Amino acid sequence: MLALAAVLVTAVGVVPAQAELQLGIQDDALLTSLEPNAWPFAKGLTPKVIRYNIGWEQVAGARPKAPDDPADPAYNFKHADSMARQTAAIGAQSLFTIVNAPRWANGNKGPSYAPANPDDYGQFCGSVAWRYSGTYTPPGALLPLPAVKNFTVWNEPNRGQYLMPQGRDGQTAARNFAALVRACTDAVHAVSPDARVAAGPIASRGAQAAPPRSHSSTATTRPAARAPTRSPSTRT
Repeated sequence: MLALAAVLVTAVGVVPAQAELQLGIQDDALLTSLEPNAWPFAKGLTPKVIRYNIGWEQVAGARPKAPDDPADPAYNFKHADSMARQTAAIGAQSLFTIVNAPRWANGNKGPSYAPANPDDYGQFCGSVAWRYSGTYTPPGALLPLPAVKNFTVWNEPNRGQYLMPQGRDGQTAARNFAALVRACTDAVHAVSPDARVAAGPIASRGAQAAPPRSHSSTATTRPAARAPTRSPSTRT
C-alpha cells in the first residue's frame, strides 16, 4: 500500500481532510433505468453526492476522430447526461468515476485492461470534464449541461476484475494506475481548473479475478491472502 500511496501522492497531491461526512449513493443500473420511482426514491434519501461510473468503452465504442471534443459523433453520453441532469434536479452533487477502456485503446482486450497509451484515457477525461464544465451546451440543446466538478480515476485498481494486468504483487497495476491518474488529472484541470480529481477507491483486499501470483496492488514481500468471492459492490 505504501508503494501505491507514494505514486498517487505524486500524481494528485494531498487532499485536505473534510470536516463533514456526507451521504453518497450509487446505483447506476437503477438510476439509468426506466423505473419511474427510481429518482423519487433517491431524492427521499436526501444524498449530498450521487456517484456514477462513466464507462469509457460504452461512451466511445469506436475511436473518435476528435477525442478532445465531447461532440464527436463517436461519443454517446446519453446516460451520463441524464445522470448529471437528474442529480442536479434533486439538489445533489455528481461524482463521476471514469472507468474501463475500449478495445481500440487496449489492444482488443476486455474493458478492465489498461489502455496502451495513458494519454488516450486522459483525452477522454478531458472531454468528460469539458462536457460537464457547466458551460457546455450539447448540439440541439437549449441549456448547458449541469456542472460536474468531482471526478475519480478508475475503480478499485488493486483488484484484477477492475484493472489488468496486475503483475507480481500488483506492481504493474500500480504503475499503470499512476500513469492514468496523472493523465486524467492534467486533462481535467486543463479544461475545468476548479474540478477535483482523486484516485479511484482502493479495495480493502485485492487479487480477485487476477492471474496467478497477482495479489493486491501493494508491493509486499509476502503473498496477500485471497479474498472470498463476492459480488462487486457500489459505494461511495
